[in-house]
Amino acid sequence: MPFPDFPWVGKTVSGVTAGNTPVAQLIAAGRSGVTCVTVANTTNEPVSVKLFDTATAPALGVDVPVHTFNVGAYGSESVSFGAVGLWFTAGVALAMTKLMDSLDASVVQAGTQWTVTHT
Repeated sequence: MPFPDFPWVGKTVSGVTAGNTPVAQLIAAGRSGVTCVTVANTTNEPVSVKLFDTATAPALGVDVPVHTFNVGAYGSESVSFGAVGLWFTAGVALAMTKLMDSLDASVVQAGTQWTVTHT
């Protein structure tokens, strides 16, 4: 079966960037779908949000994301993947860097808030 039986209830994982350390976090191990990612950037630099299909926290500069979007300085973005969601086989991981490049590993400033809703 490619998708779970509906209806399903999503889980939410949230965090705030600490700064001076890379943001690379495992959201859920194992097969999972993401329905929404929301980022509020409270800093004066844009951030690049990356989703990875991996069972561990992504290795920035090595692992390649499956989906990337940017959030401008002092901006917010909510990306919805609809009721079915964006599906990951190994697991879902999130990273934030300064640049959109797939292999960028730059550190973002402290204070950016993020939320991921997943199955």
